[in-house]
Amino acid sequence: MCFSLPSPKFRFPNNLATYFVERPWNTIGSWPGMPIQANPFIIGLTFAIPLGLLFSCWFFYLIWKLQYILGSMARVNIPQYPFADQQLLGGYLGIVVVTLWLARTHLRAVFKRVSGTRSNADDSAEPMRYRTAVWGAILGIAFVTGFCHRAGISVGFALAFFGIYFIILLAFTRMRAELGPPMHGIHYFGPFQLIVSIIGSHRISAQTLTASAPYWTHTKEFLNKPMPGYLESFKLAERSGIDTRKLWKVCLLATFLSVAVTFWAFLDLGYKWGGPGAWRGNLAYNAISRLLRQPTDPNATQLSATAFGMIFVFVGTALRLRLFWWPLTPWRIHWQDTTILTTSGFPSSPVG
Repeated sequence: MCFSLPSPKFRFPNNLATYFVERPWNTIGSWPGMPIQANPFIIGLTFAIPLGLLFSCWFFYLIWKLQYILGSMARVNIPQYPFADQQLLGGYLGIVVVTLWLARTHLRAVFKRVSGTRSNADDSAEPMRYRTAVWGAILGIAFVTGFCHRAGISVGFALAFFGIYFIILLAFTRMRAELGPPMHGIHYFGPFQLIVSIIGSHRISAQTLTASAPYWTHTKEFLNKPMPGYLESFKLAERSGIDTRKLWKVCLLATFLSVAVTFWAFLDLGYKWGGPGAWRGNLAYNAISRLLRQPTDPNATQLSATAFGMIFVFVGTALRLRLFWWPLTPWRIHWQDTTILTTSGFPSSPVG
């Protein structure tokens, strides 16, 4: 027997931005406007999110829109203003700096144990020994750097790219541990764009730029990265009494299997239906082509926005740690369509 439930009818405007037509208020209609939605699955997820974070979602959304209004009042005419993506990346970098600073005592003890000196760091209950983890990280970074170098990417660019990449993943993992959002995202301003903004594309060889195009695609949207999920798996195993010394081996096996299955799936679907997601490749190589045709200098404006995102997190974290009554969390969650994106205070935009 089949039955269906009627769709709920909510009586409210789909987009408040349509009511603001005069300058400077009409700038709040910039992407994605001010849509009003009622998504039941999001409402359910919010019950597991701290109240201060939910308040911050609402508050910083208005701050983001206020940036457009103030920019219009000041007659700012700069492409990509207010540089939300750059602020996002700066926020992620700031989260990692804060995390490492707060954990500095433990990390110092860990590295003493790894180097063989006397330390009070105990790794008997960890999924793997600290020394194994550190050497595994070193060998893994050496492998991906060597792989990139063989593909035509310079060693310096590869180290910088993956250094920034893993910093962002560490920020995602930290936020998953503290706040628990199931997905994290950042769009169109990742490691590749940050490196280009710092040194300019004219200082990067054409061979490195061309060979790094697939990595531009890989990091144009940071969605569904495995590190937060693995951390959650270890926490669940710890609570359930599962031996984590065996679990990390299962996770490693699952990683290799997933890579093989992904390659097979893309080839199979490609031969059957044509290249799935081919537009992503076009987008990447078009971006590289523009950099080759029109080399860029360091972009102080984008770097300033990134620095602002970092400072914002520093100040917000300090206030949260020092003032018990401070209601704002420097990390917030923004919902766009059906994706949950964790940001440092400002929603991301769809263009880079």
